[in-house]
Amino acid sequence: METEITPQILTIGGLVVFLLVLLFIRYFQNRQSPGQRLRYGMDHSQAIAEMGMRTRAEAERKEREERKAHEQQQGEMPPHAYR
Repeated sequence: METEITPQILTIGGLVVFLLVLLFIRYFQNRQSPGQRLRYGMDHSQAIAEMGMRTRAEAERKEREERKAHEQQQGEMPPHAYR
């Protein structure tokens, strides 16, 4: 008995492989950051975005404070302070 490979069998096989790949990708994406998800809750991506903005804002504030301290020591504004 010889089995013929029909287009329907190929389509079903392709869908099964596609679904397995999707499940595999989803499984590993969920495994990467369970601790962070516990820390930040279900809204993990929004928390990461806000953390990045807060970190950037703190870095800019620190740079401004250092520039101001330098101004007070030198009595003039450094060239990069005019931005």
